[in-house]
Amino acid sequence: MLVKAAPGQDVQELSNRITRATGMAAYSQKQFIDKTYQYFMDHTGIPVNFGISVVLGFIVGTAIAGQTFYQFTLENLRHYGALKAMGAGNGMVLKMIGLQALLVGGVGYGLGVGLASAFGFATRNTELSFRLPWWLMVASFGAVMVICAVASIFSIWKVLKLEPAVVFK
Repeated sequence: MLVKAAPGQDVQELSNRITRATGMAAYSQKQFIDKTYQYFMDHTGIPVNFGISVVLGFIVGTAIAGQTFYQFTLENLRHYGALKAMGAGNGMVLKMIGLQALLVGGVGYGLGVGLASAFGFATRNTELSFRLPWWLMVASFGAVMVICAVASIFSIWKVLKLEPAVVFK
């Protein structure tokens, strides 16, 4: 049963009185939310499955982004070699690859958050609705940037080992 406390009524004291009178548990809204979360943590596999999904998504995202950046680097290796032959140092080429990774990550993040937000808005009055708090978007942005950084390491390694003379063969 739901009970609303009268103005000025101590919610904890009301909960205790209901428990004594009925023999049933009575919780405040915060206590009920905490109890629900604790139930899911203790008695379901949802947190573990969700955690596994996040880790697998992170690994797959890193692999796909890494493969894409590496393929892009292989296709443009002669251009990087020409830049190095014209005097561009490794630092300049690394900045270029880093900027490319940031741009791709930023565009991908923007599209992903935009589509997730649109889906959330479209399903806001259904059982598929979800919350998308600001801290989750900040955390996902950080994860995307880490994925892009890790993925671009392979491209950076290939370009650092590139000899400019290879371009002119």
